[in-house]
Amino acid sequence: MNQKKNIYIITSLFPTEKMPDFGSFVYSQAKVLADRFNVSVLIEKKNAINKFKILSHIRLNKTLFSYRYAENTNSPFLIASFEYDLYSFLPKRLQYWQLCKIVHKYIRRDKRILPLVDIIHAHYTYNAGIIGQIISQIQEIPIVISEHNPQISFDNIWGKIFIKRFSSKMKYAVVSLYEYQNIKHKLPVTISLSVLHNVVEENFFPIKQFDIQVRSKFSVLFVGYPHPIKGMPLLFDVINRFREESCCIHFIIVANDEKSLEFPLGINEYINENNLNELCTLLPRVKHTQMVDLYHRADVLLSTSYNETFGMSMLEALLCGTPVVATNSGGPTEFLNNRNSILCDCGDAEGLYDGIRKIKTKQVVYNPIDIRNSVLGRYGINNFFNEIESIYY
Repeated sequence: MNQKKNIYIITSLFPTEKMPDFGSFVYSQAKVLADRFNVSVLIEKKNAINKFKILSHIRLNKTLFSYRYAENTNSPFLIASFEYDLYSFLPKRLQYWQLCKIVHKYIRRDKRILPLVDIIHAHYTYNAGIIGQIISQIQEIPIVISEHNPQISFDNIWGKIFIKRFSSKMKYAVVSLYEYQNIKHKLPVTISLSVLHNVVEENFFPIKQFDIQVRSKFSVLFVGYPHPIKGMPLLFDVINRFREESCCIHFIIVANDEKSLEFPLGINEYINENNLNELCTLLPRVKHTQMVDLYHRADVLLSTSYNETFGMSMLEALLCGTPVVATNSGGPTEFLNNRNSILCDCGDAEGLYDGIRKIKTKQVVYNPIDIRNSVLGRYGINNFFNEIESIYY
């Protein structure tokens, strides 16, 4: 029997005590990988030190190459945190030099994980990918970088530094065929580019059980966060169109109540100011395990995104037998079709409104079993291992 390889995951997207709601897809991958590999996780966090923070930085006896390292042993695999300081007012090339020095210092001082590493797997090019790239070059360890960012660009200085240092020991993976087509022309032909879909534990998302009692209100679920690519203003445009039907429809919005350029006072305040309380309820982002109940209660999952790399919440809803009304945002078009969803152009509020109404009034009817079967087996654990092993070996 082959000895288990040692996989070293570097990511900023991982659940912690302070941030338990995010990074669930990275956690899912780590948990699945732990069945066949020895997995260690390094959670990286950059502290940007601007010129106004220098004095307080010095008062805390921190230097140009400061970092903090800590281990968490209360986990099925080793988890360590790597928090480091970068002087954001420096030119990018000097910041890169600073980061290299910090990583070199880290490797020299903390040798508890790295000597056992066979493969580094970093999530996102910046900054986990660059940290992994530096470690890979120092210790000559193969590295895989999974990119999930739809706005990725290699035209900036960080990108040029990254590309210039790409070696034969590095592989690049994106999470959908859509992203593969988007990015292949941006990378040198010498770089190995693969598709590594997100993994979903299908048995964790069983098909919904239908109550005999009919609910009083038709339920529409939205899962997202206040970022321009998620199209939350479009969501509220759609909600507004149902004002005259508030007695028979309700939107559940799963999103942290964050202040943003689109919602300077926060989402809840926006709902209050626009008298939308009867039409929608804001729930904070909940743990991954609590999403199943929300998918089961929903009659429709709505997505208003302008760009999605994969569309995890849509896939999970479909596994539960809940149809989707969505914008044609990229990655999800691999699994959204006329058996399970209604697709509209990005920004088309009227089309999304009409799609929800068609399902609500049963002008369009979906079979929940057909919905689940339309995606079953395509992104499960077996598929993930087929893809990951072709990259790792």
